[in-house]
Amino acid sequence: MAVDVQALVDASIGPGGTAIAEVTLPAGTIAVTDTISLTNVYGLVIRGAAGPIGTELLWAGVGDRPMWILNRTQWVHLENFSIRAAGQPLLEGVRIQQGPDSTGPNRWSGLDSSLCTLDRIVFR
Repeated sequence: MAVDVQALVDASIGPGGTAIAEVTLPAGTIAVTDTISLTNVYGLVIRGAAGPIGTELLWAGVGDRPMWILNRTQWVHLENFSIRAAGQPLLEGVRIQQGPDSTGPNRWSGLDSSLCTLDRIVFR
């Protein structure tokens, strides 16, 4: 299924990095070819479709990258989907880090990653 998860995430982030909507991923298998990045984001929920594995994110990128990077984010909640690497190596499913501060429109000086949760995420 052709879904741009990064575009869905970006569309849900308002001025200053504050979430303006939850992201609900569609049911089915979604190929992910590059890291999904969130930097200086506050209060975002990203949820897969209902069911035990309603949304499956299938890694189709290069093997030296994580699927998700949460950098300097707070209260970000990932829930109810699976992360699978089949035939393609995946460095990490989810990386939560205190990396470089953003210089873009979401710059939130001093925001450190904390209170990020993963709930019902299946790593396969």
